[in-house]
Amino acid sequence: AGPAPQRSTNFELTQRARSHAQITCVYMESKEAEQSPADDSVNMSLKRRNTPEKDLSHPKKPEPPFSSYCTERMAEVKAKHPEMSVADTNDTLLAEWNDLSADRKQHYIDAAEVENARYAREYGAFTQTNGPPEKKPKVADPLDAIPVEREEPPSEEAKMNERGHPGRQPSAVRQDFVAGTNICIFTDQFLEHSREMESELRKLRISNTELKEEKALLEDHTKRMQTLMIRLHKEAKEQEDRNNAIQVHLGALREAVVAALCDVTVPGLITCATIDTADECVNVLNAMADEGAAEHTELVARVTKRLEEQLSRIQNK
Repeated sequence: AGPAPQRSTNFELTQRARSHAQITCVYMESKEAEQSPADDSVNMSLKRRNTPEKDLSHPKKPEPPFSSYCTERMAEVKAKHPEMSVADTNDTLLAEWNDLSADRKQHYIDAAEVENARYAREYGAFTQTNGPPEKKPKVADPLDAIPVEREEPPSEEAKMNERGHPGRQPSAVRQDFVAGTNICIFTDQFLEHSREMESELRKLRISNTELKEEKALLEDHTKRMQTLMIRLHKEAKEQEDRNNAIQVHLGALREAVVAALCDVTVPGLITCATIDTADECVNVLNAMADEGAAEHTELVARVTKRLEEQLSRIQNK
């Protein structure tokens, strides 16, 4: 069996809540009966008339370092974000203040110390001239005059009944229920409900742990894929550079073939060698060299010599 519930604490909280609700109702009824809406303007004018004027000779109180920073930065933040609310603006300034370096914060702290010294000096002179300020009388709270009904604490028998002893009915004083249900706490139904909730909570925790592990695996896999993609992009760029270099070299070779065959008529070709027909001319000459025919020997030798000269010129470049 678990420990007995703290009846004194629950009783005091219930008593305070009931007393507060009763005081609020009585106070609102008295205020509504005391004045009508037509008298509000008169009361406000009287309140402004009775408010003492501010003493302009009193020294100005110093600002803390953070207040000085807000005063300095408020206009700039408002101009940059005019749609931002006051709460969001304060949060932004607080975040900026927390991110400030120690040197910048020290600037505002030193300025605040100077202002504190200035205020102490001026306030001392002010009190010597005008005397110490008068303390404002404490205004009586009208709620203090309303009587509060005191509820007697439950007896020992009621406490014993509320603990659910066998053969005894729970006391009617107990009015605590589980939020969102009609289950009274510290009963068998409440304990069963608690066990079910704990079981669901354990399942959710296990599921949460599994999801975290899957998330970690996916993040690791994503990092590996990103590294692989970076390497593939690098290799593709290198291959592209190599292909461009090969194309440039191939163009130079075609130009060398055209220069070597500029005044030579290759059998089987209608026109002279050009950049477009350079590959075809080389194929025809290779076929002639493979055949080894005597009528083409002189032509093949002359073209070979010219090609060697053109290739040596390209290599020298």
